[in-house]
Amino acid sequence: MVQPSSVNGRIIGTWTATADPASVLIRVTSSQELNQSHKRLLKKAADSYGSYVGARARAAYGL
Repeated sequence: MVQPSSVNGRIIGTWTATADPASVLIRVTSSQELNQSHKRLLKKAADSYGSYVGARARAAYGL
């Protein structure tokens, strides 16, 4: 399932989650270049999602 990604209340792209037995990969596809601040916020959100599903989260970013 594809979900919208938002930073500071603005939609900046979409994300998908793919799980394997050891972790969950959060793949973010952005409509704009992500700066380090955006990536930190998205990684924090990915970590929260990982905690929710009980798996270590990994994040990947792209346009």
